[in-house]
Amino acid sequence: NNHCNTSLPFTDCLGHCSESNMKNLQPLCLVAILVFGSQILLSSTATIGSFMQYNTALGGYHKCPGGEQSCSSDETCCKDGNDGYLCCENTTVPSSTCCGDGCCTDYETCCFDPKGWECCLQQNTYCVQGDGQRPSRCCPRWTVGCPSGTVGCCDPAQPWQWTIGNTRTIREHVQEFEKLPTNTISVAADKVAYALVVSGWRSQNQALVALTIDMGSGKVTQNIPVKDFDDDPAGESTREFLWDSNRKVFYYLDANFTANAGDRPATGRPAYLYTVNPVTGATTKVTIQGTVDFPTGYAMNEDGKIIMASENIQDDNVVGFKFNSLDPTTAVATSLGMMNRGSSEQDGSYYAGYHRECNANGTTLYRFGYKIVTQQQEQGLAVTTLGQSIGTLWKNETSLGHDYFMTINRINKGTSDTFVSLAPSLKDPKRSLDVVEWNVDESIYRTVASLENAHPPPVLNEGVLGYLATAISDDMYAALVVEVVSGPIGALDHYALAVVNITSGKAQVLALEPRDIAGSWSISGLGM
Repeated sequence: NNHCNTSLPFTDCLGHCSESNMKNLQPLCLVAILVFGSQILLSSTATIGSFMQYNTALGGYHKCPGGEQSCSSDETCCKDGNDGYLCCENTTVPSSTCCGDGCCTDYETCCFDPKGWECCLQQNTYCVQGDGQRPSRCCPRWTVGCPSGTVGCCDPAQPWQWTIGNTRTIREHVQEFEKLPTNTISVAADKVAYALVVSGWRSQNQALVALTIDMGSGKVTQNIPVKDFDDDPAGESTREFLWDSNRKVFYYLDANFTANAGDRPATGRPAYLYTVNPVTGATTKVTIQGTVDFPTGYAMNEDGKIIMASENIQDDNVVGFKFNSLDPTTAVATSLGMMNRGSSEQDGSYYAGYHRECNANGTTLYRFGYKIVTQQQEQGLAVTTLGQSIGTLWKNETSLGHDYFMTINRINKGTSDTFVSLAPSLKDPKRSLDVVEWNVDESIYRTVASLENAHPPPVLNEGVLGYLATAISDDMYAALVVEVVSGPIGALDHYALAVVNITSGKAQVLALEPRDIAGSWSISGLGM
């Protein structure tokens, strides 16, 4: 190709050019060409006019401004940042073909401001415009853009950016608590946990992997790629998968953001249900019937159905949420009602549809985290009651004697709304995690177990960034946590499985074997 961009004699240029790269020929190295099928016949001296005839014959090449670059009919001339142009392949989103000083590929959108640019994967990310504190950036679709936090993308459903114990007053919790020695729990020999993680060591199309973990030793007995999960084309982190403890599968909910060039159809975006078998790695994908648009919240009900919420969109604006009971065996959704979201984040209902737990009969939904999500302020719990009159009650901070609740699981105790959460302990200077049992009215609040060296994923000099994953089955509780090890920039930190008996308080934290550097994984789900 370099020969085709110089003033070499015609015959030398011909020897190094083919039909596919003739578009790069410069005026001093032009030939007049007649095309008959796949045969190229050459004449003598070239002119600009005869070369443009060649371009037309091969599909209509066109000159970029300045005349130094030519692009084919399926390419666009885009500025290259050096006062020149390059050829970018036309994409399904024409406005995003050119981006900054480069190109976006198919199914990407351009996210640009004067401070820089990047291409957002259209299916699972979107562009958040710069806000003065941060430049424009690509955020996961399940997050909202925010000036606070580590990356400027805040999750209303399960916070993943935390500043621990520095900015607020925490109510004292007095409890006579016997801290049991570690490794005191007895686990059945055949008891296993299943985890989904995105591994940074694998190629993009095999980044999501399923682990089978021996709960008595922490040994990873199987590590296989999840096949045919097409919702994460770049192999990036996902939001949490939902575990079905009866069917022993994971669920993932999303909507289609790539069809129709990314534009939302008048009838709404089709919504999908993915089912992942962690033993085989097999994935099935079906279109949900009965509701459309992006699913924001989900929780397993005791009847085996998913209580889900989706965006309610009017005139291209999210005005509230649609609630449905979704049968995962048929992918049919049955309406449970709709609600408006309130005018601002000051209203506890603004993010009510981002729930992750429900009560025994699926009529009360729980979202924990921040009320003012974009500012990471006012941690608490949104309680939404379904029925003829749907409403949300906001309850402020509930974690007595602990830092924020970082997870939420309902204990299966019939109609009782009792929960188990991980929360950093104020009694531990390193803020290792405690397992806390609690309920909404605080008539129950006790530390079940203190876990030694169990932490959320840390980022050097940036605090906590990343998801924890938890699961509960009868009185057995499990969590994927990070064991922090002294060493260079966290290179020795690794994931561990915490196993707790909620009734007895016996617990153990087992380093996963073989060990992976914690920073190379992103947790997507846990079940047992």
